[in-house]
Amino acid sequence: GEIKRFLKRRLVSLMPLYLFLAVIHVIETYGTKRFVRELYLIPVEFTGTQTLFQSMIKMSHNGGTWFISCFLVCTVLFPYLHTLIRSCSTKSKVLWLCGLYLFGVYALKLNTYLELTSLYGNPFFRLLEFTIGVFAGSLYPAFQKSRGYRVVCSPLVVLCAYPVLFWSLTIIVNYGIYNGDPVSADWLVIPLFLLILCGSANMNIPSFLSGIVGHLG
Repeated sequence: GEIKRFLKRRLVSLMPLYLFLAVIHVIETYGTKRFVRELYLIPVEFTGTQTLFQSMIKMSHNGGTWFISCFLVCTVLFPYLHTLIRSCSTKSKVLWLCGLYLFGVYALKLNTYLELTSLYGNPFFRLLEFTIGVFAGSLYPAFQKSRGYRVVCSPLVVLCAYPVLFWSLTIIVNYGIYNGDPVSADWLVIPLFLLILCGSANMNIPSFLSGIVGHLG
């Protein structure tokens, strides 16, 4: 019942606009060479599964619906994943969180070393990032009560994390580090995001900063 209510509430807020954009896009391409391709894409669009096809990231609305599709898939998985993680002990959560993070770092380093295709649109890697976030969220209540919380997530540390996050992404993209692929810097970005989110929970962060972080996410 709880999972059903969560999914209904979330999907009702996302699907109408998503489907509206999909229909408008098909109508817009009528009479062009792209029309037949868009007809083939209708089942993928209407089920919100575009993000499961890595090569489709640039198709349909210039990647806009791909991002919404990614959000939809994670939304559907969240209540089940959260229920599973919630039953784990704190020690198990920490071990899983660290293990997933280290595997993600290894995958990114391997990807850069072998000069493979960017992992940005890789569905497995996206789900790995999402799972790290769910584990971190589940650990937050216990972390908030710990002695280290006030030090690690102090207002000064959190506010310093903002420019470090922005500058690191800007340098990576503008100077072609990691082939200009910002996802390859997740070894730094993920900890910074978690730090900002955990620390911001008990801070009055200016709305424009919160908006920027939300957009980057």
